[in-house]
Amino acid sequence: GPGPIVEVLSFTSRNQLNRAGDWSATVPALDDRAVTLLQPRRTVLAYALIDGVKTFLGGGTIETLRVQVNDGAPALEVSGRDLLEELNRNTVGDVAVQNPSGFDLDDFLTANMPVGWSAGAVVGAVPSFVARFAHESLLGSLTALAAKLPFWFRLSGVRTIALLGELPTTATVRCLANVDAHAAERNSAICLITEISEERQAADIATRVVAFGAGNGAARLTLALASEWPNGAAITSSTTIDGDTYSYNAATNTITNVTAETDYGRVEMALAWKDVAPITNSDADLQAAANMLVVAVCEHLRRHRDPAYVYSLQVVGLRQAVLPGDLVHVAIRRMRDGSTPISIRRDLRVLEVATTIDDTGTRVSGLTVATVDTWPATDTEIVVSGIRQSQVMEALPQAGPSVDTISYRENIDDDVSADLRSIATTRSPSE
Repeated sequence: GPGPIVEVLSFTSRNQLNRAGDWSATVPALDDRAVTLLQPRRTVLAYALIDGVKTFLGGGTIETLRVQVNDGAPALEVSGRDLLEELNRNTVGDVAVQNPSGFDLDDFLTANMPVGWSAGAVVGAVPSFVARFAHESLLGSLTALAAKLPFWFRLSGVRTIALLGELPTTATVRCLANVDAHAAERNSAICLITEISEERQAADIATRVVAFGAGNGAARLTLALASEWPNGAAITSSTTIDGDTYSYNAATNTITNVTAETDYGRVEMALAWKDVAPITNSDADLQAAANMLVVAVCEHLRRHRDPAYVYSLQVVGLRQAVLPGDLVHVAIRRMRDGSTPISIRRDLRVLEVATTIDDTGTRVSGLTVATVDTWPATDTEIVVSGIRQSQVMEALPQAGPSVDTISYRENIDDDVSADLRSIATTRSPSE
């Protein structure tokens, strides 16, 4: 496209795990060429020469333009969400995904990736799952999968998405608050923390879940037909996942993280995943849907078994590549008036990487890291999730006590079967 624009006062991009990040750029407002090119809904791609290599830093569609007139020369600031937002621009239709058999995750991505986009092979193994989508966006579909499965994604290049079935277990970079400048200069795996803020969230802790899938009233999908835990063990007995013991109670339709309940006491909630539904009413599909419900419950309990600690770090001197989903080792101890408000020495998961270009050069300027591998839900996201569940109930078949809205397969003769729907009605004695 047209360009380039080389007189850039500053550029910042934030690449995030499991969601679209954002970017912003500031240019002189008196640069007629830049002002002409930077128009709403145009796409900006930012590059820099790093060690002699042209490197993509971020960008996306221009959503907001703002002119600032301060004491100095006027400046034009443009910003928007990153390229992942383009995956929101078309829907996936009405489709059922069965991984790894049938129409699987690879088939789903191949059928729905916009022109010019690509996805690499999934790193690690995504567990078996069934999912039904009804005219959701591709980004919304991936987000829904990431909310229920040990599955992650991130922007990895120009219109390229990385899919992760597992995350790194070893930290390759150390972020330190107290380090000799010369030592840090000699070691590319060390960076200096200049600022830190800490947020602790404990409201979402859960130790046991009463689980429901699609359906209404007594016809809701439950765990009753489930046969296995996410690790493949039979659900008839307890199992261990990531060091925690899980148990299933058929009488109460409940899965419990026994280890977390020992630590925090009983914290029970009833949750519904309205998009977890059988593809048909066959025994195999009903069992597959119930097993998918088990996966969603266990993943929810894993992510909410402890308080979430989220740290925003301002860093300098980070020269080694760090990506959302990576592990970094953070060591910092802050003393104030004889007390220690912040003391950390542990590996933390990277949720966001901020990259900045300004008059000092190109650098990674900030990291958001956490004790969890997903973003804690904000109030807005909780409301949006509730709205999405309502939309799912409208878009997807929901079994009910009087109408069978799930396809019913019946043999017509020895060779042919058909998908039928039946309606249960109440007749009077005279009829």
